Amino acid sequence: MRLQALARRFELVLLLGAKHDSWGDLAVYAVLPLGVYWLWPELIVQHRGYVVAVGIAFALPFVFALARFGRLTSYHTSGAKAASLLMGPSLLVLFSGRASWPLHVATALLVAEAIEELAITALFPEHVCDGKTFWHARRIAAKLA
Repeated sequence: MRLQALARRFELVLLLGAKHDSWGDLAVYAVLPLGVYWLWPELIVQHRGYVVAVGIAFALPFVFALARFGRLTSYHTSGAKAASLLMGPSLLVLFSGRASWPLHVATALLVAEAIEELAITALFPEHVCDGKTFWHARRIAAKLA
């Protein structure tokens, strides 16, 4: 059993860990495009619309959370997990020169996830770290009200 699953099972998930995970995600997402541009500048230019969409989908929820709560959110939504699971392999397929459609699908999912995260942030009256889906967040927000 993974350590993370064990911590969840015994309710030992810490706010600090969720915060560090979000900051780590932000660092990776900020550096990755620079590395890709350094190695494959033609790919960035060729797929610039998707690159811009991905950048906005990553940045907008962070900016909105900072504006609303003064800190990053740590929702770890199901959509975010699915998008990250698709984005990695889609980039590998793109870098190998095989196809670009997986990137297009992963980008669409990422944009949908960003919209969900924005909706969750707008829904909560205060900073909350839990929000696996919008519907889950609605139940939490109702308890906070």
